[in-house]
Amino acid sequence: MNTLSFPKAYKHEHPPIKDINEIIETKKTAGQKAADRIAAIMGSWKFLIIQSIVIVLWITVNIAAYINK
Repeated sequence: MNTLSFPKAYKHEHPPIKDINEIIETKKTAGQKAADRIAAIMGSWKFLIIQSIVIVLWITVNIAAYINK
């Protein structure tokens, strides 16, 4: 009866794998970096809640001004 044997491990000889995220970050323009920062701030829950509160207050002040006219 034949015994099973696994082949020898293949030795990889190639340059190290590059981190695509680092490559993309280094190639971004100033405008792209600014857009990413703005999107990160404006897409946060903190910003959305504060913006909603400000809009509700703005509506309330406008209604009060209209009633007292």
